[in-house]
Amino acid sequence: MQKRKLYYVYTNTDCTEGRGAQVLKHICKHYTTAIRLARGIYVQGTDGPIEVVEVDYDPSSDRYFGEIIVNSGTKEDEEAEARHNQYNAILARAKALGLSDSDIAIIKNAKNQR
Repeated sequence: MQKRKLYYVYTNTDCTEGRGAQVLKHICKHYTTAIRLARGIYVQGTDGPIEVVEVDYDPSSDRYFGEIIVNSGTKEDEEAEARHNQYNAILARAKALGLSDSDIAIIKNAKNQR
């Protein structure tokens, strides 16, 4: 393993006033690439901030290993995820009862057609 520098380019979820969250937009191998990609992507068209991050690099596999940023989401995201999981569980039960994909497609498309 070798140590390498990567360049994290950030933007903001509210590019009008900057009241949103700062989020990672690009991970770059070269500083000059980070500068180019950061141009005009931040609040009111300013350049996005660039953070230098040192990571481990495995030249034999051309892979980088280091800190990652995970967005945990909002309460609304959690509710949407719960609905998505419930939907998938219902689909699995329908298939277990013998409904085919075409049967399920017909049911999905039959909005108020009685």
